[in-house]
Amino acid sequence: MGSYQVSLIGKGTNNLDFQIIYLHRTPEEAYRHLCSSDPHPFLPFRDASFGPSTYHLTLLDCLCAIKKALSNKFLDFTTFDLEEYEHYEKVDNGDLTWIVPGKFIAFCGPHSQSKVENGMASFLSAS
Repeated sequence: MGSYQVSLIGKGTNNLDFQIIYLHRTPEEAYRHLCSSDPHPFLPFRDASFGPSTYHLTLLDCLCAIKKALSNKFLDFTTFDLEEYEHYEKVDNGDLTWIVPGKFIAFCGPHSQSKVENGMASFLSAS
């Protein structure tokens, strides 16, 4: 889930997540409810890394991802370990996120060398 952190959903769903997770509405229905007066009220998300954005991620994209994760059982709050997620999300603990639990993991953008700059650690990925 990346920047739209799973831990935020786990701590308490917002209105849109609630509509999809618990009311079983489609992402489009939840989005329409939010944007009834303006069809495009939000700017797309862009990666926080330096350089030009190579893609734009919309709020509707995120809502569709929640629905897809639920339908494929990648998102299950009966087994979700919030404490573990927040531990590994920290840079000092790897800054990693399980995309498919136990199968596919994502790391923060790779760096050419390990370093500490302005109090932030960046780690070189192992080859």
